[in-house]
Amino acid sequence: MLGTKSDIYSFGVILLQLITGQPPIGLAHRVERAIEEGAFEGMLDPAVHDWPLKEALSLAKMAVKCAELRRKDRPDLSTVLLPELNRLRAMAEESLHRGVLGRADLADDDTQTCISNVSREDPPILLTPPPS
Repeated sequence: MLGTKSDIYSFGVILLQLITGQPPIGLAHRVERAIEEGAFEGMLDPAVHDWPLKEALSLAKMAVKCAELRRKDRPDLSTVLLPELNRLRAMAEESLHRGVLGRADLADDDTQTCISNVSREDPPILLTPPPS
C-alpha cells in the first residue's frame, strides 16, 4: 500500500544516494553499518570535497531510519522528520553564516555582498506537513 510511509522510505533512500553517490540497492544497510563501525566518513560521496561531517551524519542517521524495511519502524513525518529537517536547516544556515563571515580570501565587495545576502531579513523557511 502506497502512502506517506512509502514516501518516507523513498525520501530516505534518495537522501542516502545524495550523501553517498552510490546506487540504492543495500545502501541503507551499508550506511547503517558504517555509522555503527565509525566509518561513516568513508561513505560520503568523494565528488564533494567539503562535507560538513556533523550535518551529513545527522542527515544519514535520519535517512537510515526513513529507509527501514518495516513501515511501522519509519519515523513520523510531522513529529519527527520535519522538526529534524528544520534543525538541520538551521545548522546549515549557521554554518553558512559563520563560513561567509570567516572567509578572508574574498574581495571586500564580494564579502559585503555575501554578508548582506546571508544576513538579510528574509522570513525563515519552515517545513510543515501537508494539509490533511
